[in-house]
Amino acid sequence: MSLSPNQVLIDQTTTAVPSVIIVPFLAFILAIALYRILVVQDRRPTSTAANWYGFWIICYAATRIPEVQDLLMRANLTYVDVRTLGSSADLAAAISLLLLAIRWRSPSGRVDRASFPIAAFLWAAGTAALFWLAAPARAEMIAIEEVGGWRGAVYATIYSGVFIPAELLIVVTLVQMSRDARASAGRRALAGVLMAAIAFSAASLCSRIAGAWLNEFGVETALSAFRTAAQNDIAFYSSVIWLIPAAVPLVVADLRRRMNLDRSASSEIALLTPLWRSVTTAAPEYQLQSGDHLPSDVERLHRVRIEIEDCGLAVAQRLPADVVWPATPSGRAALLRRALDLHSANNGGSHPEWLGDEAAVDEVAGVWIESVTSQKRQAGANGADKPLAPTRIAGSDVLDA
Repeated sequence: MSLSPNQVLIDQTTTAVPSVIIVPFLAFILAIALYRILVVQDRRPTSTAANWYGFWIICYAATRIPEVQDLLMRANLTYVDVRTLGSSADLAAAISLLLLAIRWRSPSGRVDRASFPIAAFLWAAGTAALFWLAAPARAEMIAIEEVGGWRGAVYATIYSGVFIPAELLIVVTLVQMSRDARASAGRRALAGVLMAAIAFSAASLCSRIAGAWLNEFGVETALSAFRTAAQNDIAFYSSVIWLIPAAVPLVVADLRRRMNLDRSASSEIALLTPLWRSVTTAAPEYQLQSGDHLPSDVERLHRVRIEIEDCGLAVAQRLPADVVWPATPSGRAALLRRALDLHSANNGGSHPEWLGDEAAVDEVAGVWIESVTSQKRQAGANGADKPLAPTRIAGSDVLDA
């Protein structure tokens, strides 16, 4: 005869937010994540890690919804199994966030091919440890906090602790971005929102780990009592709201282009083509491999912008470390051309933030196309560059899957 879960286990496993509220919220975030993965097909290392973070955090949240729990328990899973599966999804989200933080701070843009196998191994090992630690709780159908001893504290540390260094690295990067004199007001505002959400999340995570260890040592405090009580997941949902302002802009921009609410993608491709050809020729190893046909101009345009940014960042490393990028499009174009003329080298040139700003890239591309056209006239060539063909976007080296 199977044991029935006690109330503490149910409270710790199930969300305190009514399904009528949390289901639409999670469905919206899931739709955004799937749109970025399946439609936009942004395969930059940072975007890949961010998309997987969103996916896994949604999986964790879904295991806390009663209707989803009922479906899982029809497969002979218990409440303890459901909770542990949720914790393993939370661990996967933490590892994805750590990859995002590390790659975001990488000055070269190169991706270690071993990063995914290492991340997968860490997740598999962590998941196995979580199920092993939860075994006594499963036998008695109680919350792991009630087992006593060190298991509950180690359990909480494993699936929550990875978030701490990941969030710290992201905050450091956001602070540097917001302090950059060239950062726009919108970028500073977004950085502020993200830092506030991360600070709230970090406080929640630290209190969770601290409460678990206080329980392990038998120290009764308000913190330990709160962490073993019901309705303690409100902090989690508050800390993931930052996914919306961070993930939605790319989707909105893509939808605007598809609905012809923005200027045509083909005209933008024509504008960017000369700049794209220059930087990808100089740094072909940073081109992305397109494993698909990229049937629409929108997808081709997004790929062009990705490769301009990635290859441009690589080319910028050829400049002296103390170089300062001009604020004007013509000055930026001139300095980028100077970098293209240098032999391949990594001198640690300053990071050109403007390469991540579509409007700034368009301005430089306008200067660039005028320069190319002028050179062709001087050389006696007839006609301007043709728009980028779909087959020209694919690269030869895989930087990220």
